[in-house]
Amino acid sequence: MPPTDYQTARERPGAVILPGSREELIRVVRILAHHGVPYAARGAGTGLSGGALSGPDGVVIALTRLNRIISVDAANRRAVVEPGVVNARLSQAVAPLGLHYAPDPSSQAACTLGGNVAENAGARTASNTA
Repeated sequence: MPPTDYQTARERPGAVILPGSREELIRVVRILAHHGVPYAARGAGTGLSGGALSGPDGVVIALTRLNRIISVDAANRRAVVEPGVVNARLSQAVAPLGLHYAPDPSSQAACTLGGNVAENAGARTASNTA
């Protein structure tokens, strides 16, 4: 394969879990950790790095159902969101406040905030967690 081509990794996990709340997610992670089961969080599935692969004996925790915008503090330019919030949805929610979340515009409609943070993706300052 030429060095300019890329290849996406594909594998089937042992299981997929779709928690519907923060509490369910915490319970699932605790159970998996207690039993030593490897797991990987998965957002929208748009990443190419393989960051959401758990291995055939592992579990993928799909975070797409955790998609609430919990709060927006316009004065401090800070939003508290669940990991499944799609980038464009956050931009739409903060537009009336004169704000805009500006990651890579080509991924705005599909990528999630959780994926941006997990993969340090989207833009140079998109995942500033300081």
